[in-house]
Amino acid sequence: MMKDFFASLLTEKNFNLVMSTAVAIILIVPVGMACVYLGFIKGESPCLLCGHERFGMVAVGVLGLFMVRYGVKIKYVVLVFLCGFWFLFEGLRHVGNHAQRDIGQGFGEAMFGLHTYTWAFVVYWCVILAMALMLFFIRKDNVLGKDLLEPSVKIKEFSGYAKGVVALSTLIIFANVLQFLITNGPPPFGGSGDPVRFTPNIAQSSQYWDNKHWHENFRPNKWSLLGGNQGPKPWIAGVNEKEDKNYPFDTNPANSPIVSQNQTPLELIGSKDIGFKALSTYGKGNAGGIAYDRINNEFAIIGTGAAAYFTDENFAEFKEFATLDQVNGSDIPFSVDATFFDAGKLVATAYNKTIWGVEKVSADKVDEKVRWVFFREHKGDIMPAFKGDRARIGTTRAKKNYILSLAKDPDSRYAYMLTVPAKKAPNVILLKFDTKDNTISEETILTFDKGLQLKEGAKVNSFYITGADIANGKMLAISKNYNALLVIDLASKAITGAYTLPSVADASDIAIKGKELYILSREGGKDKVFIVKNPLEK
Repeated sequence: MMKDFFASLLTEKNFNLVMSTAVAIILIVPVGMACVYLGFIKGESPCLLCGHERFGMVAVGVLGLFMVRYGVKIKYVVLVFLCGFWFLFEGLRHVGNHAQRDIGQGFGEAMFGLHTYTWAFVVYWCVILAMALMLFFIRKDNVLGKDLLEPSVKIKEFSGYAKGVVALSTLIIFANVLQFLITNGPPPFGGSGDPVRFTPNIAQSSQYWDNKHWHENFRPNKWSLLGGNQGPKPWIAGVNEKEDKNYPFDTNPANSPIVSQNQTPLELIGSKDIGFKALSTYGKGNAGGIAYDRINNEFAIIGTGAAAYFTDENFAEFKEFATLDQVNGSDIPFSVDATFFDAGKLVATAYNKTIWGVEKVSADKVDEKVRWVFFREHKGDIMPAFKGDRARIGTTRAKKNYILSLAKDPDSRYAYMLTVPAKKAPNVILLKFDTKDNTISEETILTFDKGLQLKEGAKVNSFYITGADIANGKMLAISKNYNALLVIDLASKAITGAYTLPSVADASDIAIKGKELYILSREGGKDKVFIVKNPLEK
């Protein structure tokens, strides 16, 4: 009965409408938007596997239009299934390259919450499902059954709607062909696994054409999916400060789980407005982190949109700067803290533990070709801090946690991060990684020192750490909860003391300069730096 009902709906008019709409959706959303919006507008180039996946979607779309024009023939149905199965495999290969990464880490920019390689998986799965359902409802007395049984080919008239879909599909296909020819070059060039950003300047693009990746067409990679390894995005000053209802912070120092937290606020020496906007190439963002270079006696401000600005203690203007080519490479959604690995070598982190960096160099070491790949804009003799793409700090214990802090021990080769607690991963974890290869060395659950006076039921994860810095073997971390400055012993991985910060609005990061602490904050929608007395320096 139900089958007969659905079969009765399969008139030629209804089928053509549904099939034309399905083709339009496939070609407009994943193929068209990826090409036009991500490519021509934002400058993201498709990699080799992206090219395969888009080609498959175009093939499926064209086969769908063939069915509208010539009827549902078995050869078209078989070809759709073959395309669906093969390119679903390609999508799984592609997802498998990135799905094993840490929480929130993807490649390129997400579209409607999904990275382009994930869209391939979704689209081909839907295509196979739709074709299976179509075959299930075929009857010899409906239009689909008649088309299948009829040996001759009858050319059908396109409706006005179908003609519009054909025209739009043609434009989308042409745009993709143009993008691939410019980015990857004509044969024998075969595309790249990590292409540079799209530019209509063929003279510039042709420098990066290569034919060394043909083997990737035939290499079956293992795949795995993260499944439920997801969590809420962390609070970031200036980014989601209007969503405080999702972050029920308690800024009252009296409610601190540490009884011995000094209730008297640290001495406020002064404050300074940041005289420039820490914007990304797209004109978005705000100051996300602050760092101090003790060797060069210089400060740096990083923008949430992956920008770095070198300045002095007055913060009135910047001397050198660079904005990253954010959309090409490892995903860096919002940058939240920074530190100096070495003199002039500034390294920042996004909240997903992906790090990037810039480095001041002598004029003779500037390579314009390399700078074009990694930077959208720049000023001064500045280069990428790493030879390859930005590094992703892979973790195990902290796999379901984001971070808001990054600090380098100036007396060792190690850098540290502190996680923010999440529902599925409630611990605050101190991460230690080697700056020689940016690989994790330790993951330790942060604890309270035995000498602290604690309230009953006190938990470390009641603190919400937004920034940190290190001096003399001690880490100083600021917590939005309880407006606290925490002292962390790096040897014992324990909180050994706590102080109350003065009222410094939305404190998001800290930099230590001898007897002074420079606290990055936002007040009235503007970036500011508050200078506070360092309690560890008498």
